[in-house]
Amino acid sequence: PKLSRKKNKPYRQRSSKHYRHRSSKYESSGLQKATSETQIVKSSKEVLKMSEKEFVMVEENMMMKSNEDEEETVADKEDTVELDLLFLCDSTGSMGSYIQAAQENITSIVKKISEEYNEKKASIRFGLVSYRDHPPQDTSFVTKVFDFTESFNEMKIAVNSMNASGGGDGPEAVTAALFQATKVSWRTNATKISVIIADAPPHGLEPTGDGFPNGDPDGHDPFSVVKELVEIGVVLYSVCCEPSLSSSYRFARDFFIKIAELTGGQAIALDSAQLLADVIVHGSCEELTLHKFVVDVQAEVQKQRVVLGAQVSDEKVYQCATNELQSRGLRTKHMRHNGTCFYAPDTAEVWKKAATEKEATTSLLATKAALLEKVSVEVSPPPKGTPCTFRGFLARGPKTVFGGSKGKKSAFAAWDEKIDDDALSCAESCHTIHQALRSAPEPASYSTNSKCEDDIISYEQVARLATRAKAKSAV
Repeated sequence: PKLSRKKNKPYRQRSSKHYRHRSSKYESSGLQKATSETQIVKSSKEVLKMSEKEFVMVEENMMMKSNEDEEETVADKEDTVELDLLFLCDSTGSMGSYIQAAQENITSIVKKISEEYNEKKASIRFGLVSYRDHPPQDTSFVTKVFDFTESFNEMKIAVNSMNASGGGDGPEAVTAALFQATKVSWRTNATKISVIIADAPPHGLEPTGDGFPNGDPDGHDPFSVVKELVEIGVVLYSVCCEPSLSSSYRFARDFFIKIAELTGGQAIALDSAQLLADVIVHGSCEELTLHKFVVDVQAEVQKQRVVLGAQVSDEKVYQCATNELQSRGLRTKHMRHNGTCFYAPDTAEVWKKAATEKEATTSLLATKAALLEKVSVEVSPPPKGTPCTFRGFLARGPKTVFGGSKGKKSAFAAWDEKIDDDALSCAESCHTIHQALRSAPEPASYSTNSKCEDDIISYEQVARLATRAKAKSAV
């Protein structure tokens, strides 16, 4: 017998029946395969046939869904609020209570602003410029810059790093802080707000007691720097810390009103740090709503200017624009407070013309010269040997003029002590300063409350938005 290849077993003959069985098996599987393919083809035809019937409807549904998704994406972008909020804070010795208030309330400030605009759709960034003075007046630092961050923890660390110390003479490095504000990373489409918290003027403004009477030692003019901020789109809010700003300095309060006015912002007087957080939150909320209506307001102002003619005053144009916008029911948020700052009556004319291109007082030093000319009275100096009346003025009361409120010796007092007792004649410069001080402004009214309300757009808001547009076009 034949042997198989495996284990030498006999080769088993397979019957024809076996082969017939295998053949029928293969034929059966082929039939099943063919049947399956036929079903697939049939179902494909049905699907194709169905698609032909419903093609237009399906395409329209898909297009509608795509448009809805795009609209939702655009709506999400429009609903997202972007706010860049920069603090410029004097961190010299007299600012302890305000620094403490900022440190204690930074978290609540972020939370309150976020709650106003739905935290999930609010992109809020905070920055800080802490400033003191230039050497040799202060040798610790001039400015410390903490650029914008969305991290609450990082911002809290930055604010907590401030401590009130130093300061030198009365005026501080205000101009240097404003200059640093132009260098931080502002976002293009964000609402940009800078809050400057100060109780002393910049260098180059006050008639005496200034270690840098010719202005910022780095050569920056504050009005020019503020115009750079206007070009960027930054709105300045001046928090005037009273009573120091009005009682210790002749022109300081008006300066902070002016820089806020140039950017379309506001100047608020506080006599304590209690309302600082509320002012920041309410001012930010107002600016965020105004930011949405910038185009509408500018268009209406431009329309009214064309209708009324070029000879009509800005005030008339703004009032007519306000009336029209109010008739449309345009509503915004309003910061309500009772601490609005106003220019001193005797120098208001000079300040309103200051930093305008048509006037000579485009710089701080030119404005200072015009102010001294305005408030000084020409009187011949007394004969040599006459006791200095200005020295007697200092002796009669606390020496808190030009820096004395900072817990330091008054710059005037220090200067007075240097006068030789044998030569107490009143110099012409001393007399000019004395006359300026005699007409010093009364302290501003302080804000005792602050709240945010929803109301129809106001004339003041329209005027501020129009001022920003006008200032930006002039830069």
